[in-house]
Amino acid sequence: NAVSLAALLEPDFDWALNEECLAFDECSLLRPFISARKPVFQVEYVDAISEGPQRQSEVCGDATIRGFSTLIKTWDLGPEFLACD
Repeated sequence: NAVSLAALLEPDFDWALNEECLAFDECSLLRPFISARKPVFQVEYVDAISEGPQRQSEVCGDATIRGFSTLIKTWDLGPEFLACD
């Protein structure tokens, strides 16, 4: 989650993993990985999966995560999840 270092670290890593970059308005800092055709795995959290569909619409429609592999999970990290296509 050290997104401020993403551009510096990208040459040495094959992918990036991040939690809540949308919540903290930091997703654009991970773009160097996407530009280098390296995956960015990202998760946003909800209190309950029943909140997920509305959050899924907000998250998946956000242009700043275009190209990311994004999941929406509950804070307790149960088996339920929603994904952006």
